[in-house]
Parts: sequence; C-alpha cells; structure tokens
Amino acid sequence: MPEVAVVIPAYNPGPHLARSLGSVIAQEFADWECVVVDDGSTDPVDLDDPAPLADEPRVRLHRQPNAGVSVARNVGVGLTDSRWVAFLDQDDEWHPAKLRRQLEGLEASPRAAFSHTGFVWSLPTGAQASREVQVTYQNLLAGRAHVLLSSLVVRRDAYVVVGGNDPLLRQQQDWALALNLCRLFGPPAYDPDALVTYVVHEANASRDYARAAAEARWVLEGHRAAADAAGDTVVALAAREGLRHTHRLHARQGVENARRAKDRGDWRRVVGHLGAAARLDPAAVVRAGADTVSARTGQLVRRASS
Repeated sequence: MPEVAVVIPAYNPGPHLARSLGSVIAQEFADWECVVVDDGSTDPVDLDDPAPLADEPRVRLHRQPNAGVSVARNVGVGLTDSRWVAFLDQDDEWHPAKLRRQLEGLEASPRAAFSHTGFVWSLPTGAQASREVQVTYQNLLAGRAHVLLSSLVVRRDAYVVVGGNDPLLRQQQDWALALNLCRLFGPPAYDPDALVTYVVHEANASRDYARAAAEARWVLEGHRAAADAAGDTVVALAAREGLRHTHRLHARQGVENARRAKDRGDWRRVVGHLGAAARLDPAAVVRAGADTVSARTGQLVRRASS
C-alpha cells in the first residue's frame, strides 16, 4: 500500500494535465499512487497524450459521468487506501520536494490532521507569492486566512470523518473542507515555502461570483448556527465577520464584471452585475460610482490644463 494517494480531478483539461501529472511523477518522495478522475470530459482524458505513461504503473485513470469536482475527489479517495491523501487540480503544479517536505512536517506534528504549503500565483502578468495568515478555524471563518487545496496532504481517517468534499458545493468546497478539518482537528501543519504553483487562466478565473457568494453564506450560516447553539461567541463573531467579508469580496467581483461588460457595450449585463453587487454590498456600488466620477473629473482637469 503506497503511503500517499494523489487525486487529480479532470474535466476537459487540455494541455494542463500533462504538466500537473509530470510534477507528481517528478516528486522526490516516490511512495505514492495517483488516480486521475475523468469527470465526464466531453473530450475524454488520454493519459498517453502527449507523453505515454505506459511505464508509470503508479498512475491510473478512472472515468465517470460528470458529477462535479467534489464528487470526483471523493471517488478518487475511495479508489485508494493509503494513509495520506494529496490533492492536485488539473492545471496546478508541485515543486519536486513538496510531498517529502510535507510528510516530514506531519511527522514532526503528529496531532495535525493535514498539512498545507505556501504557493505562487502564476498570472499572465507574472508570478506572485501568496501572503499567508496563520490557518486556524476562526481565521478561515472570518476570511483572514486561505488554504490552497492543491497544497493539501490530509490524513485519510480525518477526511472520512468530516465527510470529504461536499458534493453540493461547486465554488466553495475547498474552503469548506479546510473549515471542517480545522473545526474538528485543530490547526494544520504548515510549510511556508512556495511548493505549489497555482496557474491562473481564463477558465479558472471567471468564476460565478453570485453562486460563490451564495455557497459561502450557506457554509458560514451553518458554522454560525452551530457556534450559537454551543454558546461559542468567539466563533459566532468570526462567522459574522466572514459574512461581511464575503459580501464585500463578491460585490467587488460583481462591480469588476460590470466594468468589463461596459467596455464591451453590453449594458444589459452591466445592470445585472451592478444589481447583484448591490444586493451583496450596496456600498461597493457607491464606491465604484465615486471612483468613476473621480477618474472622469481627473481626466477633464488634465484636458483643461493641457
């Protein structure tokens, strides 16, 4: 039985999967197995394209009808029996030392149910390192901390206890999993070095912010209700702070989508995005309007003085 199972959910991954899978094969720690779960891709995943994997018995492919990334991850975990489970998205990459470093850290922190690492955002404009705040249950609730799922190594029994990835969530499942793990098992082990590259491109950047906000509210309200029932005012306050944070965050995304629609001349979508943003955080729309007026005034002043 391998020590680590690597689960990669895939849906129409294009050229990204070969790079992600190559970063698994390049790991310094070699005692792993990898399951690629093809979640109903319209162009079925072929592990021998572009590079043949016939000589890599640690990698296997499982196909299933499309059920969403949460189900794909849960299925992948269920197809393995290792002590540790690591997750990697189809377009992210690992540093060769990642698994080795994390397992060493988990051995030094035997009470931790999972480990995460620092990471680098790979943007079209260049790379940007993540700025991490200590991951605790309260910090995750309040929106002060973040965990990248492609950096996680999770103890299998802990993953099972929290119910794995919630199949009802399509946008917030990573965060919800980390919340549940921290709530029951405490803070994770952490390696601050950037051992993962999170590749940002159009397909993963254009998320449905309205759905993301709705899912975040659902998750936070559940944790807040549990805290209220237990009389835990600290956690309840963190959940309420998280609600304010998610409303501001997704309202800003709505405003940004409205700006892009305006640039395209799509006024129907402008109105729709601004309405969605206003429902989340009316102040975000007011601020956006003030910024627009300020920018326009500045342009007029510059023209008058030129």
